[in-house]
Amino acid sequence: MLALASLALGARAAPAEEIKVESLASRPSVTLPVLILKADRPAASVVLFAGGDGKLGGFQPNGTPVLGGNFLVRSRTVFLSQGLTVAVMDVPSDRQEGKGLMGFRQSPEHMQDIAAVMRYLRQQAPVPVWLVGTSLGTASVAAAAIRIKESPPDGIVLTSSIVEPSFPGGLPSQRLGAIKVPALLVHHEKDECKHTLLKDVPPVFAAVGSSRKELITFRDGGPPKGDPCDPWGYHGYPGIESQVVIRITDWIKAGCVAVGVGGNLTSSAKTGDFKSITVLAKQFSEKIRSARA
Repeated sequence: MLALASLALGARAAPAEEIKVESLASRPSVTLPVLILKADRPAASVVLFAGGDGKLGGFQPNGTPVLGGNFLVRSRTVFLSQGLTVAVMDVPSDRQEGKGLMGFRQSPEHMQDIAAVMRYLRQQAPVPVWLVGTSLGTASVAAAAIRIKESPPDGIVLTSSIVEPSFPGGLPSQRLGAIKVPALLVHHEKDECKHTLLKDVPPVFAAVGSSRKELITFRDGGPPKGDPCDPWGYHGYPGIESQVVIRITDWIKAGCVAVGVGGNLTSSAKTGDFKSITVLAKQFSEKIRSARA
């Protein structure tokens, strides 16, 4: 099943040293189910965060999540194919009933759960640990970069971020200036989910405090299916999952290409000229796309 999943997304499968489901004791009387895809000699480790309520419904014996349609979750083997160890978190035992991670993503308890996964990965291999979220999963990732002070993540990736200013717990409501680790924002230009519109991305990008950050946008893929906020809309990069993930893993492994992008975009934000930020962001994305073509 693992190899078939990789081939379906157009990625070359890399040998996995081990695929297993761990049950981590993240808090007193609480266990956290985590799927681990361990790469041979990994360049880095990534923790993947699904959106919505975060529920994956547990894992089948072969490691396949019961609810695995989320962009990052269904693309987990592409991360593995690029030489990264992968951890996929389900909800902890005390959140499996009810609303799951809804209203929980900035809580101290959630931070403890995330810290437990990062600690486990660092015990397995002395490589950087990055947090990668999509949709509402970006709220967890941003909160961890802001709130976890002891052994924080080495970097973060925010895809299809919740950027609607009025969304409770979305990125605009968080102290983004406190994010100091490298940060990559990824977005689809045709994303029509009302919570993740491209027009709301530039001010969020500008607010991120990291000195090493980049915004990458995509316009290909499709055709989209279902609700615009569902994982098979442009919100979830249908048809270009491998392309998007490889750009992410390249950034993690090689670093930011567009040095100075952050400063140029932030200067426009200081004057409130968010329209210019959008134009600049697209221009920079074009340059990056051309350079890597």
